[in-house]
Amino acid sequence: MINDNTISLNNKLYDIVLTFKTENNREYIIYKEQNEDEDGFYKTYAGIYESDGKKDTLIPIQSDEEWEVIENLLQKLDIKSKE
Repeated sequence: MINDNTISLNNKLYDIVLTFKTENNREYIIYKEQNEDEDGFYKTYAGIYESDGKKDTLIPIQSDEEWEVIENLLQKLDIKSKE
């Protein structure tokens, strides 16, 4: 699933923008499509990353609070993203 700076989901490669852990030890991954859209933006995604050493799991983010943290990080990094 994760290899160097890319993540493979449903046989499609995405570039990893950032991974980070929160105080509660939850690990997040922000990733984007490899090509810009017609407006010059990258479709950007995020999820909760879990691994037991054998299997990687990407869990959808459900809470508004978690999305707010991710959106603030993207703004600080000045990533051209579009939901």
